[in-house]
Amino acid sequence: MTPPTPSTVPLDIVSVAIAVATAIFQADTAGYVGPYVVIAIAAVLGGFWNATSRPPGSRLGVVGVLCGTLVLALLITVPIAEWASVRFGTHLHGWLAPVALVVGGIGSKWPRVFGWGIGLGRRVIEATVGAPGSSKGDRP
Repeated sequence: MTPPTPSTVPLDIVSVAIAVATAIFQADTAGYVGPYVVIAIAAVLGGFWNATSRPPGSRLGVVGVLCGTLVLALLITVPIAEWASVRFGTHLHGWLAPVALVVGGIGSKWPRVFGWGIGLGRRVIEATVGAPGSSKGDRP
């Protein structure tokens, strides 16, 4: 007789946060609180990483940057993680912490990131359409 196999218990960080939140809140509330706790912790860690690259300033400035990155991460992490989970065929829980960490790590450098993204999109469109002057051989 073979021993029974244990049921698979997910051990990703979001499932653990939901389990911990279940001990504090009701089970239906913990399903909402757990993922956002993970997003908040990852965003603050990313914000601390970003704060180390800032010039020395006041503590209030660092707190302001951390609050801003936290709010931004709470707003945009779930849509980005949902897109990534659908695009790559994985579970949403695996994307929440890394996306929030990157959002927090970018911090106040979003204008540079958007500029880079627009430049990348322009180069992709030029390469796809074959815009005149886009190849190096056409230049004098």
